[in-house]
Amino acid sequence: HFEEDLIAQAAEDAHLRDFTINALFYNINSGCVEDFVGGKNDLLNRTIRCPNRFQRSYFLENQKSDPALEQEGTELRLREDPLRALRAIRFASKYEFQLSPCIQKIVQTKEVQNFLLEKTTNERILTETQKILALSTEKAIRGISQIAELGLLHCVFPMACELPENFLLRHVNQCLSCCTEVLRSCEDLKVSQNQLILASFFTPLHGEYQYHNSTFHEFPFTREHMKETWKASLCLVSSFLSNFII
Repeated sequence: HFEEDLIAQAAEDAHLRDFTINALFYNINSGCVEDFVGGKNDLLNRTIRCPNRFQRSYFLENQKSDPALEQEGTELRLREDPLRALRAIRFASKYEFQLSPCIQKIVQTKEVQNFLLEKTTNERILTETQKILALSTEKAIRGISQIAELGLLHCVFPMACELPENFLLRHVNQCLSCCTEVLRSCEDLKVSQNQLILASFFTPLHGEYQYHNSTFHEFPFTREHMKETWKASLCLVSSFLSNFII
């Protein structure tokens, strides 16, 4: 039973990882990749998925985790570290993967979104969002649009609360075309890509700063962040304004 226990311990450890694609182990004795969570299939299917909740008795009998426990496993992983919601979006955008239906469902719950606001520091949210914005233009915009689709905008961008409903989703393609055109035509552009993307998304609020609300606590992307962004992108603001209709 010693070897059986070792395998079960390794499997349990794998089920504590954030996503199945990050839970593959290399066996230095056999030279094989050990997969206790279905990570190989998720790589092939280009899917970001959390491991199922581990149940030792089921694993010992079936040598795999119970697929009926996927939702419980996803809830556990996202409650442990709500920032995984943004990390899942970053991985999906960067590698052109899809989020599992379970992740999509649970990320949109009030519980997980409240955990993200209450349990995660602004610095960690800011860092993760900046990593999304640092991707190639199309992937970065895909990431921001997915943040919008999953209802996480208010956790990252306070100004988004003041935009008309579904505004960003309706103008994603326009943002992409504007950013792509500017980046292609301006070789000596001194504005960073993340500033350009933010300016394109939130230009309708330029000059108004109307997203300020005394009920908000400090968010990762604060009023000062956006002032600096618009200042750096001032030469672009008028062209964006002429293209966006609220």
